[in-house]
Amino acid sequence: MTDLPPSGPPPGPPQPPSSSPPPAPDRRPDGPAPRRGRGDDPPWPDTDARHDAGDPDEAFRTGISLLAAFLILAWSILAQVVVVAVAVAAGVDVDGLSGLASIWLVVGMQVLTLAGVLGWLRLTGRSAWRLLGPVRPRWRHVGFGIGLGAVGFLLVQVTALVVVAAFPDSQAPSQALLEIEGGVATTIAVVVATMVMAPIVEETTYRAVLFQSARSRVGLVGGLVLSSLLFAFTHLEVLNSLPAVFGLLVLGLWLAAIFHRTGSLVVPVVAHATFNGITLLLASLVPTSL
Repeated sequence: MTDLPPSGPPPGPPQPPSSSPPPAPDRRPDGPAPRRGRGDDPPWPDTDARHDAGDPDEAFRTGISLLAAFLILAWSILAQVVVVAVAVAAGVDVDGLSGLASIWLVVGMQVLTLAGVLGWLRLTGRSAWRLLGPVRPRWRHVGFGIGLGAVGFLLVQVTALVVVAAFPDSQAPSQALLEIEGGVATTIAVVVATMVMAPIVEETTYRAVLFQSARSRVGLVGGLVLSSLLFAFTHLEVLNSLPAVFGLLVLGLWLAAIFHRTGSLVVPVVAHATFNGITLLLASLVPTSL
């Protein structure tokens, strides 16, 4: 008996194996990020992204937990103690330092703080680019930062005037670095400390790490308030001055808000440097200015 052909359509030509690309890495990791290889987390996968203002679950994330952010903040304070302890152990009279030596001591604290943060990111496999925000840095962000830094300076001045009017007996702020007199080398050191290192270190700590981590977990308002409060109250040198404390609160809110709005850390870094530059210039002309 003749065998019948199999039912159904005739078999077609052999199909090549599927070559669909692997899924793109999630640009919003939740919780601590695993160690990544090069290319696993490409920088700025969506250059049109912004920090989302709604549900914390939808916010751009750094992969740094809020607990880790507090530990990084604690390290920024501990680094100052470490530098002073090393100087004392080396026989340096820290209390007697003045002028150029005292400024470079501050720069040493700032360098150690930044090195510790970046070193921790390296050891734990976090993506350091995420600290810069969801938007790729552009040259126009520098211009934004200069303008917004000048606006921030005006906001702080208005805040200080309001506080002084409400509390006439409040003490005027005093910043030791701005009161140091010296030659060209001292001036250069003050500029490096206040307009280069301070904006980079403080914006990395308070806005890139603390604000972004807090915002993705407690929402935009919670992130703004928490990062600004800690920014103000960890500046121990101005805690005895109500105008300075409220001014730093306003400055912290402003810097975090423009970071949230623009999505690029370059903007608050340049704004912070501009604020300090204006303050430094006015302090050289009018020593009693804020």
